[in-house]
Amino acid sequence: MWRILGGLSQVVVVGSIRWRYLYYKVYKMKNLILVWYLSCLLHTVKSTLVDPKGYIMYCPCMGRFGNQADQFLGALAFAKSLDRTLILPPWVEYHWPNPKSVQVPFDKYFKVHSLAEFHKVMTMELFMEHLAPTVWPPGERIVFCYSARTHYVDKKTSDEPTCAAKDGNPFGPFWDTFEVEFDKNVFYGPLTYDSYNPHEIQRWLKRYIQLTKTSRDASNLYID
Repeated sequence: MWRILGGLSQVVVVGSIRWRYLYYKVYKMKNLILVWYLSCLLHTVKSTLVDPKGYIMYCPCMGRFGNQADQFLGALAFAKSLDRTLILPPWVEYHWPNPKSVQVPFDKYFKVHSLAEFHKVMTMELFMEHLAPTVWPPGERIVFCYSARTHYVDKKTSDEPTCAAKDGNPFGPFWDTFEVEFDKNVFYGPLTYDSYNPHEIQRWLKRYIQLTKTSRDASNLYID
């Protein structure tokens, strides 16, 4: 009889230890989730604060994912050199038989809060919703390009050469996703976007206060 009771007591004790261990694991997991949530919330709050030094925005319109990733790294280096917040655009994908590009949010594939440990960033969705109405409002959206596309003249607006930043796919569908219309064209040549040239970076800093960046094939456009 005592052997049976002793065996039962051991089972009860072991069961109690197991429940305590499980409770500890759940409690620890809850704390980790809470820390992660607060970290993400803090990043969101910091992201929605206006950066007085300005922003860089670009259209990842240079081919498939590999080329877009390479362009992203260049834009990140450029933004860090200028100490401006980088707007993280959606990735451009092509889903057959859809004739137009599909925009996939940046944070579907990458953790934004981890990237923010390296430099100031925020998603384009967050920027367009919370900051664009005041820091980049409709009517004041200027597209920057190195030089005009002399073979293209927008007859709908004027006879002057333009950057034609929305001409073709994926350019048009990309900007249309955020209902962006450009109001003016500015040509930034002879500046270049060499992030490793301190002299060139200083030229950018002196010439432009706020800056956003987009690309067209091998050339680059900049939007203020």
